Amino acid sequence: MTKKFLHFFYNNNMFFIIMFLRQAMVLLVLLSSVSVALKKRRSKVRIFTGIIFGSLAGCIDLMFPWNPILHVLIFVMSVFITAWIGFGEGIRRTIYTAFCLFFSGILYGGIWFVLYNLKLMRNWFLGFLFVLPGMLLFYKYIWQGFSSRKDYLYDVTFHIGERKICVRGFLDTGNFLYEPIGKMPVSVIECSVLQQYIHQPLSKWLIEDSKIKIRMIPYHSVGKAYGMMTGILVTDMKITGKAGTEEIGQGMIAISEESLSGNGAYDLLIHPDLIKYGRS
Repeated sequence: MTKKFLHFFYNNNMFFIIMFLRQAMVLLVLLSSVSVALKKRRSKVRIFTGIIFGSLAGCIDLMFPWNPILHVLIFVMSVFITAWIGFGEGIRRTIYTAFCLFFSGILYGGIWFVLYNLKLMRNWFLGFLFVLPGMLLFYKYIWQGFSSRKDYLYDVTFHIGERKICVRGFLDTGNFLYEPIGKMPVSVIECSVLQQYIHQPLSKWLIEDSKIKIRMIPYHSVGKAYGMMTGILVTDMKITGKAGTEEIGQGMIAISEESLSGNGAYDLLIHPDLIKYGRS
């Protein structure tokens, strides 16, 4: 098997170099598209590493055309690991991101296939360039419209110091948390999501950065009598949904150590008062 593998690679090395570059270009588009569509934090190093791994995995996958089971297994694992490397999330969120990456790949391939079979674009590179407007139109007129019809999902942005945070929020009508001093409504963000924006442990960052204003937020949950969460005063908070954008200004975000969304569909629980609060 090893000799067969090496012989196959040696006789097709230029083919694999070309395929690696092609797949790298496509993965750059797909990972960027998923990042924009899901409002995920993008690390250039992680994205670049994910592209290299995914392209190599794709080339390795092509080396085993005689083994369909191994072919499928390598493909599935490469999509999952590429998503995990690219965004550095937990297993549940990575599975959700991997599905989105997979379906964005199907969309990309479908557009390219239509262009090729209509004889509109036979050159691969030109086809690659012409697919990009199709992806953009899908995002603008279909994906954004689909997302905006989800009444309880919103795009949320805010600043912590100089850092701008962009996340997908869920309107939690059962959230009754308020900051005890100023009685500000408190939204809740998942710790792992916020950590993607910080290049040091959160506890150390909260202590060392004197510009960050924190509060201790008491809470009560099912299965736990009482607890305390760390809250951060954020600025320039905006909540965007199908009805438009709410200009909140200052807001209070509590940090939860527990997962908020089982499938990674959202990162933040929005306090229901903020929707009315932004209009007043």
